Order: sequence, then C-alpha cells, then structure tokens
Amino acid sequence: MLKSILCLHFILLSCCFNIIAQDSTNDTLSEPEEAPFNIRREIRDANRNLKTGDIYTAADIFKKILKYAPERVDLVFEMANTYRFARDYENAAIWYLKADSLNAKDYPLSTYYAGLMLKMNDNCEAAIKYFEQFYKKPSGDFSAKYRKWAKTEIEGCALAEELKKKPLSIEITHLDSTINSPYTEISPFLWDDSTLVFASLPSDSVIVIEDQAEEIDYYIKFYEAQKKDGKYLKPEIFPLFQEEEVHTSNGNLSPDRRRFYFTKCYESFTGKTICSIFESKLFRGEWTTARALPDQINPGNSNSTQPSIAKHKSGKEILYFISDRLGGEGGKDIWFSEIKSNGEYGEVQNAGGRINTDRDEATPFFDAQTETLYFSSNGHAGMGGYDVFLSKGEGFRWNDPKNIGYPVNSTTDEMYYRLNEHDRSTGYLVSNRPGVISIMNATCCDDIFEFEYFDDKVRYVKGFVFEEGASKKNIINQVRIELLVKDTIPESNTETILAADTIENGLPYFFEITADSKYTIVASREGFLSTSLDFNTINAESSDTFQVDIYLKRFEKDKAYALKNIYYDYDKWQMRESSKKTLDTLYHVMIDNPGIIVEIGSHTDIRGTESYNYRLSQKRAENCVQYLIDKGISIGRVLARGYGESQLLREDCAELEECPEEGEGDCPCHQKNRRTEFKIVGELDVELQNMDKRNKK
Repeated sequence: MLKSILCLHFILLSCCFNIIAQDSTNDTLSEPEEAPFNIRREIRDANRNLKTGDIYTAADIFKKILKYAPERVDLVFEMANTYRFARDYENAAIWYLKADSLNAKDYPLSTYYAGLMLKMNDNCEAAIKYFEQFYKKPSGDFSAKYRKWAKTEIEGCALAEELKKKPLSIEITHLDSTINSPYTEISPFLWDDSTLVFASLPSDSVIVIEDQAEEIDYYIKFYEAQKKDGKYLKPEIFPLFQEEEVHTSNGNLSPDRRRFYFTKCYESFTGKTICSIFESKLFRGEWTTARALPDQINPGNSNSTQPSIAKHKSGKEILYFISDRLGGEGGKDIWFSEIKSNGEYGEVQNAGGRINTDRDEATPFFDAQTETLYFSSNGHAGMGGYDVFLSKGEGFRWNDPKNIGYPVNSTTDEMYYRLNEHDRSTGYLVSNRPGVISIMNATCCDDIFEFEYFDDKVRYVKGFVFEEGASKKNIINQVRIELLVKDTIPESNTETILAADTIENGLPYFFEITADSKYTIVASREGFLSTSLDFNTINAESSDTFQVDIYLKRFEKDKAYALKNIYYDYDKWQMRESSKKTLDTLYHVMIDNPGIIVEIGSHTDIRGTESYNYRLSQKRAENCVQYLIDKGISIGRVLARGYGESQLLREDCAELEECPEEGEGDCPCHQKNRRTEFKIVGELDVELQNMDKRNKK
C-alpha cells in the first residue's frame, strides 16, 4: 500500500509559518449513524497524520468518513481545512462553500476561507462577496482579526486588478524537471557564478511503501546544480553542511562570502519541530563545522530561520531572519541583530509594524546596493497568499512596503525572491503557481523560477565630484552622496532617500536607478558648500549609464560671495522679477547646507548722500531676506545688512565720462559697486536645522 509520508512545504511551514491551525469552533466530532467503522478513531488518525505532515492520508480519511455523513458541517469544514493545508485551493474552495451553505452560523470561518480560496483561484469577483458577507457577521472572540484580514483581502483584490494593468517588464522562466521535482524546491541562491544551491528532498522519498518508511531518508537537504552553456546539469547532493536526520535549508552567504548561514530543523524531545540558525566560517580554504548562533538568535523555545545578511551603506552588518518568538506583531515576523566588528551579535529587535503584520512574513532578502528589503507576506494587501514586497530602510526604520507587482506575484504563494549579485537584472523566485511540477494537485508544491528584467531603460547613474573653480579637475574624496527619488505626483513632489554612499580613492559614485523616475543627487563634504542636481529618466530610451558630475565650491567663513544679476530700479529697493532667479540659487544652497547662517549684504554706488545710501541698501538687503523667508528659510538663518557706499569696489566712477554723477543714468562702474553679496557668518543649532527640513519644498 502506498502512503504519503511527507509534504515538504507542510514541514517547512508548520515550523516556520504555522499554516496548520484548527479553526473549527466545534472540537467534538460525534459519530454519524450507520458507519461501518469507528468514526472517532478515524478522526484521531486523521489529526495524527496532519501533525506529522501526512496531509494526503488525512484527506483520504475525511473523504471516507464523509461518504457516510455528507451533511455533517463539522466534518465538511475539517475536509476543507485539510485541502487548504495541502494548498489544493480548488478543492478547498468547494468544501468551504459547502460548509458555508450547510451551517455558516456555527462555522463562520467557512465564509472567510471560502472567499480566500476563491481569491487564490483567481476569482476575486466571487471572493469579495464572501469577504463582505463575513465582514458583516457579528463580532466574536475569534472574528475580530479575521474581519481585519477580510478587509485586507478585499484591498488585495482591488490591488490585483491595478497590478495586472501595469505588468512588470520581466521574463519569468520555470526551471524544468532537471531542477524541479514533483515535490518542493526552496531557498535557491548562487554559491558562485555557475553553481545554483537549493534545498529539496532526496529523490523518490515522498511516496514510499508503508513497511519501508523507516528506511527512507525523507530529510530536506542542500543540492547543487552547475550551469553550463545556459542550461543546468543534474543536481547532486551539496557536499557541505548536511547532517543525518536533520532538515537543512535556507542558505545564505555573508557579503564577504566567508560565512555561510543556514537553518537546521529537528524534532525536540517534546515532539515539536524546532528550527535554528547555524553559521560556518571559511578558514584557510575550508569551511568549519557549523555552530548554532547564540541564544538571543536561537532562544530554543521558538523558531529562528531564513537568515539574510546585509551590509548597509551606514557600515553596519545586520542579520535579518524570521522568528515566531514572543514580542512581535503576531505570527512569524522579521527580526534583526547587528553583527559587531568582533563577530558578536547585538540585541535582537523586531523590524517593526511597517514591515511586520499580525499574520506571517517570510524569506527576507536585503539588496545592499539599493538599500531595499525584499520579503514575502500574507498580511499586507496582495494578489494571492504570500506576495513579495519591498521597502527601503534599515533595522526597524522602513518606508511603507510596496507590492513588487505582477507577474512576480500571482494568486498563489511567492517566496524567496532574490537578485543575483553580479547580474542584478536576474534572480530567483519560488512559487506554487499553476504549471509547477506536481505530484498531487496543481498548486501543492513549490518550484524554483528564474527571472530577468528586460526593461533596458536607464539602469545606473554615476559621476565624479570635482572642486569648482580649481585650475584643473580636482576630484574630491570623502564626499557623502545621497540619491533621492522624487514623487512623480506634482501635488506632493516629496523626496525619499533611495541610497547613500561616501566615495573614496578617486572613485565615482554609482547607483542603480529605474526608468520613468525623477531623482536628485546631493553631495556634501566639510569645508565645501553642499549642492544638489536634479535629473530624470522619464521617457529615456537609452540603456547607457547616466553621467552626472558634481562640482562643490570650497567656502570660507566671512568671505563674501557675489550674487550676480540682482537688479533694482534707480532709487528703488524692490527687486526686479528677473533677480529672483539668482536668489533661488542661494535658497538651494541653504537647503543643501541646513547648518549655515548667511548674511546678505547690499551695496550702493556713490551717488546720493551717505545716510540715504545706507538706508536704501538696508531695505534692499531686507527685501532679499524676506524673499528667502517667504520660500521657507528660517528667520534665524538669514541676516540683512546694508553697507551703503562704504565698501566701493571702485571709487572714481564719476571720473569716467560714461558715468553720470547724479540722476537715473547708469554705467558699468556704478553697476559693479551696486551689488549684492552673501557670506557665511555662523552655524545653526540642531532644532532650527530640523525646522528647515520640515519647511523644505
């Protein structure tokens, strides 16, 4: 007799994602009449099979019972649960709909799960009706969170329609049976440029003869497959990090490729499966025996799995991982710990409520080049079950997650999204979408997919930082470069830091960018005036890298810098409209350098009395200051001072024939004296700096 002894996905998720949960509100299942067997014993057998991962045998038992009790809603609901655990969304929907029609009052979750299974069968129109029905049901102890989840699923249906209208420019390839088996493959990554490492079951170990079950190795192991001439060769057992009677998976190399992190899952003395994170180090060309990370990472009474190591632009190296420990947002959360320079691990912290939900998050991957965290979640609004999301940030400070889009995400589960290190337009993904190689149902098991983005519109921006006014192109080092992305909605036009770096050794800065976006590059270094440059990739057709060089002006305190082209009518202090463009450049200097205090000085020519010229110049300086304040510069950052005719650049203009001594006439000599300058006279305190940032337009 053939017996299904294991579903790899079930084992992984039961210890990592907790999809097995008895949702029935009636735990006592009485025996239907005229059954030729002991129903209670059969139910106990079914539940025991569920706990050990044998969900298909459990389904067979419930199917047998229901032949004699087709109207028993408790058994129908358990049958639906079993199909859901098996990720057989089509049959699960059928049985939840039946349970809902038989007695939705006693089994209200049948309404919710009917909607969820319809959604995962790509039938959002019908799904929304059931979610709305469930949302209107009376609230109870169990239903508050499910009502919230139903609302999220309705939002996911609306989002799915929008994402399908704007598909990503990507080609997703299902790896063939050389890599994917009829069971489940997970956690793919490149060990080197030509070696794919992933986790799977040994061949032919899922379906076995019952009396041979004890002899079969059904533990998850690492496999490797070489890629040659664009094709993968037959996988072989990876020679490292394997252990008898232990599940090994979820491998990741450190940024320096000298440490390997992975997960071991084993059965504890209580019978509970526990997953812990292990580390092996490369020492003198050999990998050391793997050791469990310290207790703060692996507390022993909860699961820690799916490690991802990130080197942030701030210099911090951080371990991100999944855990079901107490103190999180609920379900399985993303947690992190800073790896100190001495190799010790810092306090474990939760990644926070923007990333984590009261459901489950999974498979974090941090892309250091763009400071972006990719992860899967079934708690944010998505197209299916687990969708891939992205967020920019670090530690517990993140932007609101964004659904990565269609067709990366589908109506099923997508996990293990990761970009390849050297060719970042390519990467891997794991999904159970229809079309996978399956032994039981169309969506039971996960396969590995390869993807490649083929949108070749502008991928990178780079440039050097030079000193402005230097006799030759003098490259400046120790410059902090920030890449900001602007919201393309004109009403908001807000900016978000996308990436940051400090350039050294005469090298250019280098950032990855995307098409149809607006960017600002900000450069700053002590002793220089910071500056910013705007550019965009809207409607860009070229795939060449954008070259944006930046020039920084060295500044000295109390040194006057001329503001050219600021004009006034004779005997007037109001600026001409054309002069405001020059003051706009000073405004941007002050925004880029929020710590400086500036004096604006105005000068007149020698015509008129000394006292009159002083008053006129003071009013002109105040007019410039008021313009900057009106644009949002704090009043404490800009000072006005009129110098009148006290600092003439040339005192003998009247001796020139073309220069009138009185009246409205003008000449270049008078214009040279009649000037506006600024100089940096101090530094601002932190409180006012922050005020300016809030006032930034």
